[in-house]
Amino acid sequence: MNTYRYEVEKRRAWVRDKMTRAKTVRQICQEAQISRATLYNWIDEFENDDELRDVLAASRQDIPKQIQKASRPELLNKVNSETGEKYRMLVSSIAGIDNNRNFSRKLVAVLIKRFTLTVAQACAIVGMEESSYGYKPRKPEVEDYIVYEGLVNLICENRRRSFEELYELLQQKHPDWTRKQMKRVYRDGMVYLERTRTKRPKDTPALPEVAAPQHDAVARVDNVASPGVSRRLQRTGGTWSMGLIEDEIISNGVPEMVWLLFIIDEDSGLAMNGSIGAGIISTEEILSFMDRAVVENGSAKKLKVPGKPALSVRELTRWVWEHKMALHTFSLQKPENQSEISRIEAEVKERLSFYSDIGLEGIQSNLEDWLLESATAGST
Repeated sequence: MNTYRYEVEKRRAWVRDKMTRAKTVRQICQEAQISRATLYNWIDEFENDDELRDVLAASRQDIPKQIQKASRPELLNKVNSETGEKYRMLVSSIAGIDNNRNFSRKLVAVLIKRFTLTVAQACAIVGMEESSYGYKPRKPEVEDYIVYEGLVNLICENRRRSFEELYELLQQKHPDWTRKQMKRVYRDGMVYLERTRTKRPKDTPALPEVAAPQHDAVARVDNVASPGVSRRLQRTGGTWSMGLIEDEIISNGVPEMVWLLFIIDEDSGLAMNGSIGAGIISTEEILSFMDRAVVENGSAKKLKVPGKPALSVRELTRWVWEHKMALHTFSLQKPENQSEISRIEAEVKERLSFYSDIGLEGIQSNLEDWLLESATAGST
């Protein structure tokens, strides 16, 4: 920039305002329409100016120490002028009543906004440390072992409790405990390994006995298994392909939302297990179905699932890890995976007469027949 744009006296006046703190750097730059670098070049230009040096020395005589040096704000120890004495009394009074510094922070904010001061300048005027402005005290944490004991005690009372349930119970007893600490202790302390899921006894029927509907859409076999034939296909150490169908069926002329979970043996293509229900499937229903499948079909070596939201939950991944299986999730973003999943679901719907007006009980009966046929075919 051309340094002769302004006269010497004009430039000296702006430098005087900067050195005596009459105006901030921002105010001077906006008024003169210059950059900060230009202003500091002017300051270097008048560094040895005797007039400015005398003005600066005179202006500092009656200015409190914390305003002269904003980086070390402290109360006045020696005040010579009446104005300085009043200022010292004001700062001392504020410090005496404002223990938590809330009022001081508000006062600093007003000074910054109204007079275009820096944080250091405003804090120096109020008489508080610059580091105290904007500081939010951290919520104190208790010892980790205390949180760990609380989590384990609640898990021992009910081993099916999730972390959210544990957090809500602990918050009722200890409102000062932070969620972040509880989550960290829950994860690092591996408290989740204490959780167990109650498996259904082997002698409990897999599906309730449902009378066959009165229709001839599908040829049926006797629901009573032959001697020596299991009602479920046994494939321990194999590869399971799990599928999920969520669709509407017609029940007595009224559409009804249902879900169907099924497992197919990857090697033979036979159905191993299945479950059906009305409404929207929940994570608990998926985990309960998997527990039942392990009891009735054995433990798999690898589990393949489509990347649907209901099957992409963390609880299912943890269940697979606890049962020492390999998990393979098919991405629905790939066209080849999408077409293969659609083909399998279409075959299952056709096999169970999904679009016939047989209702939920009819599809459930068809599912039981399908599983029994697969178990019979797998045993031969």
